[in-house]
Amino acid sequence: MGLLLGRTANFINGELWGKISAVGWAVVFPKSAPDGTPVERIPPRHPSQLYEAALEGALLLVYLQWRFWRSDVARKQPGRLTGECLVIYALVRIVCEVYREPDDGVSPILGLSRGTFYSLFLALAGAVMIIRGVRHRSPE
Repeated sequence: MGLLLGRTANFINGELWGKISAVGWAVVFPKSAPDGTPVERIPPRHPSQLYEAALEGALLLVYLQWRFWRSDVARKQPGRLTGECLVIYALVRIVCEVYREPDDGVSPILGLSRGTFYSLFLALAGAVMIIRGVRHRSPE
């Protein structure tokens, strides 16, 4: 829920906008242009904050709630659900990074955006937790 509301707030505040786009739902973010630029000259951009709110927030929330309440994974395989959360978050974050404008002054790492680079470590940590959850099944 926090990711959903946080990314929605980013959209409302006009921060962390996406790359320039011609899609029909592209949005003009006045803060994305230098001061004094007329609004009609500001190129529309992907509303990447809404993509992130939907995928990192809503999708992840629904999935985790469903897994917690409709299965016994949390009781029988401690850590697995957290691992699934980390892997899914990392994957959707990598997808969303494709549409997001890199932050000013933040250089890429090995050709990847910082968000993508750090998400690889989250996915790895999640995979370890899933494997440990499968190996260390709790007795029934």
